[in-house]
Amino acid sequence: MNTNKSAIFLTSALACLSLAPMAQANTLVFSNTNDQAKVVARTMDLKENEFPMLRLSPRGLSRIGDLSNNHLSWQSSYTSVVVTAYNTNAATDGINDQGLSAHMIAMPRVDYGVRDTSKPALSNALWVQYVLDNFKTVEEALASLPQYQLIHTTVGDKEVHAELALQDAKGDSALIEFVDGNPKIYHGKELTVLTNQFSPDIQIKDLSLYKAFGGELPLPGEFDANSRFIRASSNLKALPNPSNAAEAISGVDGVIRTAMVPYGHEASPTRWVAIGDLSNQIYYFNTTMTPGVLWVNLKKLNIKDGTAQILTLDPKEASMNGDVTKLFKPEKKG
Repeated sequence: MNTNKSAIFLTSALACLSLAPMAQANTLVFSNTNDQAKVVARTMDLKENEFPMLRLSPRGLSRIGDLSNNHLSWQSSYTSVVVTAYNTNAATDGINDQGLSAHMIAMPRVDYGVRDTSKPALSNALWVQYVLDNFKTVEEALASLPQYQLIHTTVGDKEVHAELALQDAKGDSALIEFVDGNPKIYHGKELTVLTNQFSPDIQIKDLSLYKAFGGELPLPGEFDANSRFIRASSNLKALPNPSNAAEAISGVDGVIRTAMVPYGHEASPTRWVAIGDLSNQIYYFNTTMTPGVLWVNLKKLNIKDGTAQILTLDPKEASMNGDVTKLFKPEKKG
């Protein structure tokens, strides 16, 4: 059994992620009412390039969630593919081989509360990885919340501020926020569109003002969080019922791209788009600086117990396109 000390590169990851918390934007769309495939898509919009890498983690890895005296530790039960930032193991997005997806959603301010040393610590930069390592469903992930405490890692006066969005192959969905140190959970299959900076209950109230939801206003064309939420909600609502999984994926892809921010706009541009087919455990990824779309099929992996090792792939190479499941290579040590 290989051991992966997940917190080793954490400080440098948080340093980069926290440089400009307000410069991050995200849009997430989840198609969960069709009977072909449950599909989730998200954008990552950033002022700066965070150098995304794809990281494949087989089951059987031992990890720790922080470098403090009382830290969370676990052995991964499931295989996952995640997107990491700044050449570290800080995961921002991904799915596992059980059809669970997890997404770090940047928010202007998040309060995990005063450190309770009776609970094991888990860095929020490893939250995505922890969930995908350990759980099959949204319900299981939510039930684990009381077992650990999320923490910030301070670098100067900057910190990562993140919430977690979850979806599963059954169509369930949740968003975990933290207010005054306590988790606030939005949970249900109706939670299909998310953008950062506003809670879902605030944004849903505005939908009735727009034509697609019985109002009079046309769809907004700006790139602020509320405009992206309204536009994505309307376009998701308009999707026809797909006749197969490919149509389900293409439909969601079309919706998420209406919320993308082009380069040159004053808002943070979309750096990459990820799409998870949760029903078939396929993860699609496209950087906006390369023309190709690549994917990882977790069902095609043949992982033998006792041989687990982390594999990585650089999706930014212009030649990357199509099924890259077999192109991952062992993670470089250094």
